[in-house]
Amino acid sequence: MLLYDRDAMTNSREIPIRRSASWMTLWDDRLLELLASNDVMSVSRLASEEFIQIGQSQVSRRLSKLHENNVLIKQSRGVYSLNITGAGYLCGEYDLESECWIEFDGPDEFRKKYDLDSHPRKIRFQDTLT
Repeated sequence: MLLYDRDAMTNSREIPIRRSASWMTLWDDRLLELLASNDVMSVSRLASEEFIQIGQSQVSRRLSKLHENNVLIKQSRGVYSLNITGAGYLCGEYDLESECWIEFDGPDEFRKKYDLDSHPRKIRFQDTLT
């Protein structure tokens, strides 16, 4: 199974329960899911997705907030990718509110459990933001 595969998750009984942080909005999860499925995406591309029903300026603000809270990597102006913390959150393994791993001592254990180093699309999640 891919790190985040919506079809596999909905067909499984083990859908991760994610606790949103107090600073998050309803759209943050959708944006993170799309980024997990597409590696790197621009603000304009995310805003044009059919599941995103907010404008480009709001998408930009939400991505900036997610980056500010160590969930995304800013690849270049207006282009983002998921980092290890964001991946952990999507899998229900990282609590964004308390900023801690739920069952792991850190990102290395998470990386090993989900076999991120040999991920089919060769996603290379970074542990820290650049």
